Amino acid sequence: MTTARIVQREARDAVIAARFRNGAAPANPYRKATRRHLWWNMGARRAELAVADLMRVGA
Repeated sequence: MTTARIVQREARDAVIAARFRNGAAPANPYRKATRRHLWWNMGARRAELAVADLMRVGA
């Protein structure tokens, strides 16, 4: 698995934990000047959109 996918998976897991497992709010652990920071933000945004769609369908 590529680094980008691993970082995006970390972000997705953080969003899921925050939303469904009463975890802490997801926070990007990477420095802003890195690609990992960008990938983490992309993964978190995708996960947030997917959760919003899921909750809308379930309502």
